[in-house]
Amino acid sequence: MIRKKLYKSKLLSLGLTTLMLAKPMEVMAASTKTLLATEYIAEENVKINEIQIPELLITEILPDSKNVNGSDAYEFIEVYNNSNVELNLNDYKLYYNYPDNGDASDTLWVDINKDIKIQPKATIVFWIKNGNNNQLTVEDFNNNFKTNLELNVNLFELSNGGMANSGARALRLTTSIKEQVDFISYNMNGVKDTSADKSIKYRYDESSSKSIMTTNKSDPDPGTVKDSDKPVQANITIPQNEAVTEDITAGNFTIEEGLIFKVKASSNETNIKTVKLSYKNNKII
Repeated sequence: MIRKKLYKSKLLSLGLTTLMLAKPMEVMAASTKTLLATEYIAEENVKINEIQIPELLITEILPDSKNVNGSDAYEFIEVYNNSNVELNLNDYKLYYNYPDNGDASDTLWVDINKDIKIQPKATIVFWIKNGNNNQLTVEDFNNNFKTNLELNVNLFELSNGGMANSGARALRLTTSIKEQVDFISYNMNGVKDTSADKSIKYRYDESSSKSIMTTNKSDPDPGTVKDSDKPVQANITIPQNEAVTEDITAGNFTIEEGLIFKVKASSNETNIKTVKLSYKNNKII
């Protein structure tokens, strides 16, 4: 008979902070009010939940732009603060998705670990740097679109291969615990929505609770959302109380099984966007 040695997990003291913090724990299950968090759950297994009247929206994308060195030079993604309060992007993530392969195809594109604030009714623009356009500057971007965006203020560079011009593709915006905030797609059902130097715009539709494409032939205007493209505003109330947390980590563990930290966090006032775990050994060595 093989005997497994048990270890006491209470040798470690657990600290948990919820809401508006960076470097989140992954979550095993979540709703807008309560989540159960565990340290080692893979992100692709996280259940995706939706929230009503999104506070952040993807309002415009440009998958196909003029080329530099054989690659798109000015692809961008525009994100709009649809709320009445300042939002911090370190509570959100952006995924590139292949709709034909379902939710499991999500590829993490944006995971911000520093404070980036978006004021109410303002925008952030992500400019895709694919390697061949890395020499271009913010002045080049502004000259191309006749805009006046500021690097690392409302224009941020995003390093990846860029958005495909053909084939079904999507972008998913979530909170750090992967609660879906917005989802947009293009080139669906065999329809080609991309064309050179024409952006695709979206507007959140309250009746269907989805962002729908309004045009695939727009003249790009990154950083600007027209009033006609703005949905009903999400009115966010700042919570007056901190979230309630409960340590539900198992009291014993084996070397073979390992130690998994589990915490339940809940709030009656707001949805929980981020959970951060810290721990230390109680023994002095």
